[in-house]
Amino acid sequence: MATTAPDSKTIVLVTGANRGIGFEIAKNLGTSPEKPYHIILSGRHLSSVESAITTLRAPPQPAQLHTPSNPYLST
Repeated sequence: MATTAPDSKTIVLVTGANRGIGFEIAKNLGTSPEKPYHIILSGRHLSSVESAITTLRAPPQPAQLHTPSNPYLST
């Protein structure tokens, strides 16, 4: 389900955006000439997300996700 911001940009939440696939997705969306996006980057550690934003040189909005203790998730 797509959500549209008041300025007619599609809102995109990218999880795990500070590295790997999430980072690459955020980078590609940020440089997409086809459609403007309002990109929200998220990750477990806010400082890592803010670092990714600096690296991308884009104005996405950082967000920290709460992940409950789970032995299958490494922090």
